[in-house]
Amino acid sequence: MLNLVSFNKLLKKKQQLLKCVFSSLIFQLFITAFIVFYLQENSTILNILKSNYLYSIALFLIGLFIIFILSSDKLSFNTKFMFFMFFGIIQGILLGSFKQYFPEDVVKSALISTITIFVTFLCVGFSVVYFNYDLTWMGIYLLMALLALLGYRISLIFIPLEYNFKKIMFVISILLFSIFIIYDTNVLLLKGKNKDCISFAMDYYLDILNIFSSFLNSE
Repeated sequence: MLNLVSFNKLLKKKQQLLKCVFSSLIFQLFITAFIVFYLQENSTILNILKSNYLYSIALFLIGLFIIFILSSDKLSFNTKFMFFMFFGIIQGILLGSFKQYFPEDVVKSALISTITIFVTFLCVGFSVVYFNYDLTWMGIYLLMALLALLGYRISLIFIPLEYNFKKIMFVISILLFSIFIIYDTNVLLLKGKNKDCISFAMDYYLDILNIFSSFLNSE
């Protein structure tokens, strides 16, 4: 266990990185929320997406491409930030088209639950570092679990599943991305460098996005 003085020194050392990560994350969430609410008032883009599902698939693939680009260490901060912001716009469009199928109370409930989980497990992540546990070894196992979950979500397109099984997968999804929050926080504090700001902000953003969409999909 780190003593309180050592933990405070660590936080002070990472202060600039933490400010960059969370300010970028908040800005990204604001952009996504703005796009979602804008589309509710201006339905032209939503109508275009509804007219041909290939547009939504194209946006999804562009998003995956951006995630791949942001994994590069050769890009400047400004370039990464622009790609990150563009990714937020894409997700706002996709969420906006998705949101129209859910009542307002369901969306609000999913949002509150997502915020609660993120804040809770973020605190757990800081606590894990305080007790001096290095969780970086979990990365490969979390990646395999994520790929398995992705395969499950793709299978839903072709194979209808029973309600009870869907509920079980919902719990697994929430648990997985909650652990990702702890893991991302652990890596951020123990291994993070200032140049990795956007990468960490993207990790948290994807955690939040996946938890939120899991709650919506559970309805």
